[in-house]
Amino acid sequence: MAKKEGATDPTEGELQFIFPLFAEGKLSDDQIIGELESEGYTRRGKRLIKRLRMEYKVAQKVLKAYYSGLSTGNPEMIRHRRKLSTIARIILTGWLDSVKRLDDGKFELIDRENLTKPEYLDRKQLIEMLSSNLEYAEIQARENNLFECFKEHLREENKDIIDIESHAKQSPLELIDTLREIAERGLMKGTCHVCESL
Repeated sequence: MAKKEGATDPTEGELQFIFPLFAEGKLSDDQIIGELESEGYTRRGKRLIKRLRMEYKVAQKVLKAYYSGLSTGNPEMIRHRRKLSTIARIILTGWLDSVKRLDDGKFELIDRENLTKPEYLDRKQLIEMLSSNLEYAEIQARENNLFECFKEHLREENKDIIDIESHAKQSPLELIDTLREIAERGLMKGTCHVCESL
């Protein structure tokens, strides 16, 4: 038996049920309401289903544009963007990808090889470690001017990062967060002078 029509926003579980139905594109709003009811979810009105369908379509367009910007289908371009993402991983060595700010203003690094013994840094130590890693990454990426490419792409990843070295000193956590996203994704967004020739 279906529950009474709800005035609240749908739960995550309902959305996970509804969105695949939208993706199939075969069911009308009334049919989706019927499917919800048959699964025992709160009865939902047509207005909510129409709004969710519109939000789904917008999100789908945004995600499609986002991911098409990451992968052009050009194998050379993908290889180039993957190489650049390894620079982010180099900069995050020394467990910088695990850093988090503590309430007392210090920073905690979790050494994954020794989880019971975190390392604590003050802001100055964090900046020194990040700056040292930047210098090392620049040396490692000198071939084909890759570090310059990395910086060009990084500006498109985060518009606030105009000069990576200065940003490391002014906003180290913001830089680390951006690098962490790049490293996890394994590809960099944006273009550089090398991309234009690929």
